Amino acid sequence: MSKGKISFLLVVLLLVTAFLPTAVLAETTEETWIKVAPRSEDVSISVKSDGAGEFAAIVKIMFGSSGYRVNYDDVVTIAEGTKKISFVGEADIQAWTGGSPTVMTEKTLTYHLGKLSKGDYSFTFKSSDFSKIYEFEVLPDVYICYGDINDDGKINSTDYTLIRRCILERRYDERADINVDGVVNSTDLTVFKRYLLKMINTLPYRKSSEYIIF
Repeated sequence: MSKGKISFLLVVLLLVTAFLPTAVLAETTEETWIKVAPRSEDVSISVKSDGAGEFAAIVKIMFGSSGYRVNYDDVVTIAEGTKKISFVGEADIQAWTGGSPTVMTEKTLTYHLGKLSKGDYSFTFKSSDFSKIYEFEVLPDVYICYGDINDDGKINSTDYTLIRRCILERRYDERADINVDGVVNSTDLTVFKRYLLKMINTLPYRKSSEYIIF
């Protein structure tokens, strides 16, 4: 083989060797979604009731950037072999390998548990190899005497004053939520006043169309 051909082959070999690592690097650093597990301190769990016996587990996950996505089904499964009823909710958490804004992002997941009777329960949140358990107790229904804010067995002007205080302090008290709309405001005060004047005879008062807001 001539020296010219050898030199040409050496040049080709050097060029291929030079560009090969770049090509491999480009292939291995392709931006994509990958499965990740959250940190325990970034996950909080609570259980809430809608007041009608339906319960839901609320899972909040905090991420350090916006480059995350969460896929989940709000239907839970029930774990077997446990003394108490144990619900399990799962989620698929993925992170984007490319660039994303560094901003704290919170994702909220809601898992419906259905109607629960009095007793002890647990809810386990799972994602990849991560799991976190939240134990809770469902208490028996407690009777609420709407309007009797100071629990003295009477509904009178003293309670009217206490409802006004709740409004001024922006404090929620279920006994002061006279029309059961989830907030304590001037509407509750108006309805309560009508009750004291015997214009209505029952509390709580849910038929908002039957009273006038002055």
